[in-house]
This record gives sequence, structure tokens and C-alpha cells, in this order.
Amino acid sequence: MAGERKISSQATAHRALVVLDRYESDARRLTASMLDPVLYARAAQELEEIRSCCAGLPEVSVQWVELLIAHADLVHCLWRSTRPGSATTAADRQLQLDHLIACSRMLRAACLRIAAGQAQDPGS
Repeated sequence: MAGERKISSQATAHRALVVLDRYESDARRLTASMLDPVLYARAAQELEEIRSCCAGLPEVSVQWVELLIAHADLVHCLWRSTRPGSATTAADRQLQLDHLIACSRMLRAACLRIAAGQAQDPGS
């Protein structure tokens, strides 16, 4: 049973990695486009897929929450940028994007460990 859990976790981690690749790419485009609604919807769907994967990987819960917060911060920054008279600059948007990418990379590293079978089972 522990072996099945490990294989399932590895497959889930692999899936998360695939979606993280798409999400990072779309987050970069979203930032450059200043909150394009189509890109926003796609990034939100990808974030939901990542959440679904992470729900089955308790070992990555901290990294997942950090990514979720970084996503909310980026979207808020982009939203502020669209308001007339906003003091939000391109540098502010880039800073938020850089933080989001750093959080994504931390989650990616944790998922890579699981995918490689290097993470311990929560019950062991």
C-alpha cells in the first residue's frame, strides 16, 4: 500500500510539474499583457489544477500556499496598474512576477523530489 501511495504521489507530482510549466509561462504573458482576461482565466484554471495536484501531496502544502499568495499579490498589482492615475510601475509588476516565479520554483523543486521518489511518506 505504501508503494502504491508512492507511485500515486509520483504521478501527481509529475502532473503538477507539467501544469506549473504552463502556469509560469502564462503568468509571464499575463504580466506583459496587463491582465488580459483570456490569459487571466487560463492562469486561474492552471492554478486550480495545481491546487488539485497539491491536495494529494501534503508534503508541498507550504510551497503551494506561498504560490497561491504570490498569485493573489501579482493579480492585485496588475489590477492596480489598470486604474487611472495608478502609481504602480513596470518595476512593481516585475517584482511581483519575480516573487511568483520564485515561489513556483520552490514548489517545482518539492514536486521534483517527490517525482524522483525522494520524499518521505507523511506517515513514516
